Amino acid sequence: MSSTRYTQILATFDNLDPTDFDPIYPIEVYAAYAENLSLDPSDIESWQDEAEEAYAGEYDSDADFAQTLADDLDAVPANAPWPLSCIDWEYAARDLMYDYFETEGYYFRNL
Repeated sequence: MSSTRYTQILATFDNLDPTDFDPIYPIEVYAAYAENLSLDPSDIESWQDEAEEAYAGEYDSDADFAQTLADDLDAVPANAPWPLSCIDWEYAARDLMYDYFETEGYYFRNL
């Protein structure tokens, strides 16, 4: 469920001059970043690059994010035998989320 501020940020982006903002990600990514860090959406040119650098993707849960990141980093070998096949991804995600934050299913690295 989207917050009121997130919805307001999306509306602000709709009113921006297209020449002021050339997104490489869906507009919802920037809205999520702005919401979490309480940034002024009308001043996106001052924080757009930072948002793009911090963006880590869209995931259904912290555990899904942790498992995907581990897979992307080859941290767990494919077809790993026990005990590597029995990772508690929710627990792993709790540790990982010290370095990341999530808003509206979008994940960002703390820079």
